[in-house]
Amino acid sequence: MKQVVFILLLLLSLTLSASSKKKEEIKKYDENFRAQFHFSPEINKMGNPISIWKNDTIYQLYFQYNPHNLLPGYINWGLATSTDLIHWKQNGLVIKQPETTTDSMQQVPWWGSVCPVQQGAIAWVTRWNDVIYKTTSTNGIDWEPEIKTTGPDVLLQSEAQVFWHEPSQKWVMVAFDRITTTMVIFNSENGADWEQTSSFNYTFGYPQLFELQVDRKPGDTRWVLATEKGTYMLGNFDGKTFQLETSVRKFNHSKKIGATSFFFDQNNERMLGLSLLEGEQLADLPSNGQLTFPFEFMLHEYETGIEMIQQPIQELQTLHDKMYRWEARKIYPGIKNNLLNGVKGKELHLKGVIDIMNCDQFGFLIRSNKNSEGTEISYNVKKAVLNFLGTQLDYKPANNKIEIELLIDRSSIELLIDGGRYVISYPFTPVPESLRYELFTIGGEIMVDKMEVQQLKSVWIEE
Repeated sequence: MKQVVFILLLLLSLTLSASSKKKEEIKKYDENFRAQFHFSPEINKMGNPISIWKNDTIYQLYFQYNPHNLLPGYINWGLATSTDLIHWKQNGLVIKQPETTTDSMQQVPWWGSVCPVQQGAIAWVTRWNDVIYKTTSTNGIDWEPEIKTTGPDVLLQSEAQVFWHEPSQKWVMVAFDRITTTMVIFNSENGADWEQTSSFNYTFGYPQLFELQVDRKPGDTRWVLATEKGTYMLGNFDGKTFQLETSVRKFNHSKKIGATSFFFDQNNERMLGLSLLEGEQLADLPSNGQLTFPFEFMLHEYETGIEMIQQPIQELQTLHDKMYRWEARKIYPGIKNNLLNGVKGKELHLKGVIDIMNCDQFGFLIRSNKNSEGTEISYNVKKAVLNFLGTQLDYKPANNKIEIELLIDRSSIELLIDGGRYVISYPFTPVPESLRYELFTIGGEIMVDKMEVQQLKSVWIEE
């Protein structure tokens, strides 16, 4: 009898221990400001996304990471893996600063590229105040000893992107030299010995050069030079020289966008991008830094010319939960006419088309309280200006209608206007207890042609 009681007590103890551990894990990813469908590291400081490589069915995301604390510096390459680009698992460090180095910036693997080859992958690693190195791997985790490259060895503080240029059958390196603020292009047959082919003065770093079809037409393409702070230019590229066709534009109008890593998902024939969303250290988080949601980037020809647009990847639909829907609803001024009165939550996906009719101003209050205090997104009709946190966007809707999409997470809001022609992504710090949403109009009526709001499931916490 005593033996039976002992076994029962042991089983109960193990069950309580497992339950306690599960609760601890949930709490770890359930902090008030923990992004629930945007990637963020479990602990410590994350910087810019560096490169993405798809190894078989696994997406491998490399990013700047300080494994020691929440401060800048001591950058290593962190690795996270995913099968769907939204559920991520951290896999520690893969390319590191030398252990004997005590300076927070000396020889850190600051930036680089990971490119697929027949036997695995090649990485080019830019070490700060050092040269650019080449290394290989069969799995993207274990890397061979690095070898120094020749040619770009004058670039001691730079960001370099490398890709294979099929027409010329050569490797191409596009490097931003931060000392001289110059964009430099190199060619190589073996990826180790490089020859400079052209250069031009430029303002922004972290370059990514890639080719995109215009409206998915195979014979009509442009080359995109995308850089930090959500900037890009269009042009032509012959393997040696980039010829500009446009001035500098913005694919994200936020003031909090860092570098962006672009990746061509060959199986799905789409160009994807992830950006750093720069924010302040939040009180309840053991980590700092999160990425934007993965977007698909495309070129579209408008009457005014060709522009780069973006949309959330379709995998977002797998997170959809409870839905609210409205059609042909006229909204009048006043707090009693809030269409979103019954919507509450911390993670939402909103899509709608709004006719501004005769209003002076309309907008949304995000995570507001009963006193209508929250984060405001508003459009001033007379001034033709959209206001969102630190951004004032000059914008005039076609046919008096605005197509709007919002991705709302616990510490970030991403706003897309007119099918992703204009995008603004910002971190924000809502009051944890404020869960309300408001759609308001001032000085006249608006018509909600259609609107859907989906509550979203967490990618960290199992239901």
